[in-house]
Amino acid sequence: MIAEHNIPGQSPAFIGSALIPAGALQTYEATVRFPPPFTVSPNGFLDIAPVGSEMGSYQIDLNGDDVTDAEFPVLSESPFFAWMDVNGNNIKDMAEPEMFQSQDMNGNALLVVTLPNGGDNNSSNNNGNLDYKMSLHLKSGLFINPMVTTNHSITASLQSVDPDTGGMNNGTGLEPKSINLETTLLIDLIFKNDFE
Repeated sequence: MIAEHNIPGQSPAFIGSALIPAGALQTYEATVRFPPPFTVSPNGFLDIAPVGSEMGSYQIDLNGDDVTDAEFPVLSESPFFAWMDVNGNNIKDMAEPEMFQSQDMNGNALLVVTLPNGGDNNSSNNNGNLDYKMSLHLKSGLFINPMVTTNHSITASLQSVDPDTGGMNNGTGLEPKSINLETTLLIDLIFKNDFE
């Protein structure tokens, strides 16, 4: 995960990536948590781009060679919701990936990305055949850095598709797999902190 600049009070562009090994369950949902010193801009996604406009991109590297094999626009829908137009028809379809931003009970700013059926619209294909990397690139305008120049803990969690459904957890049978990640992000007059 990369914040394009870490200057206090500024709004960085955001890049979040996940490398999924061959044979692993596909990802259903990814959540990134920014602690309370970080804030969300007043108009949320609309401070990145107006409704229906491109606010970033969803990129897929299908073989782990760090070359993007597929790229889809991320379009704003409201201050809280956005979606990825993977079929290029400029219409939000039910099976297309989407994301929302909100705040939890502890004051963390949340960015949640949901990939229905693992993002391939195929509930019978739960496992990736190759090492692949998913990346979300957002333009600046959503999160605002704290004014305090110090280290801040950023956490992320990934949840797989339900092995029984190929999509959302149905609460029975085999449970989805999950993994938690954490990094320390330094807010200072410097550029680029990153973590995998």
